[in-house]
Amino acid sequence: MQQQDINPDMNIKNPIPQYPVSIWEAILIFIGAIALMGTGLAWIGMRMFNNTFNPVRAEKVARSLVDYQIPGGSTGVLGLSIGAETFAIVKRDTEPSDVFLYVSKAPSDRMSEETPINLGDAIALENSITGEFIFSDTYTEAKTLCNQATQVTIQKGEQIDTTRNSTQPAIQYSARITDGHVQRVISIMAIGDNTQAKAEQVFNSIKCI
Repeated sequence: MQQQDINPDMNIKNPIPQYPVSIWEAILIFIGAIALMGTGLAWIGMRMFNNTFNPVRAEKVARSLVDYQIPGGSTGVLGLSIGAETFAIVKRDTEPSDVFLYVSKAPSDRMSEETPINLGDAIALENSITGEFIFSDTYTEAKTLCNQATQVTIQKGEQIDTTRNSTQPAIQYSARITDGHVQRVISIMAIGDNTQAKAEQVFNSIKCI
């Protein structure tokens, strides 16, 4: 497949836009709400929390937001809906997983006040990968997402596994689009060999529902 030429004016080195979502605030509020519940209701809250990390439910949440294809199949990591905000993370169904996809949907008037996502932190939360992610190169590229032109932030670097004293390439794609009063955020992380090809394949498969 031939790669389409991109107008150089559309590729911007700086500044890099941020793509805010509410994943950490939402999870902390959720945990705090459980802590404030009475004894009789706490078990209900814990059941809800466990459902958040149920792989089958998490994938259903993700599929309710966008259609996507991850080579080798996918499984859910977490999925949560709080009010009008919904988000989910899925990963490639391999061991170890080397592709992760974050999707969210929320009212556009609430997105500007929220915190940018670091998908590496989300992966660490699920304990899929140990170590940390260091991105050394960041730029934007013009692409199409759900039939809308958008700027995609691409971050390249390494995943450093301190427990094994090893490193491997890593890349993250981040983008957002607004449809009416709804904003969708997409973030893809790929690690290991052929990171950009894997991220591109997943990104190009995404279709909004």
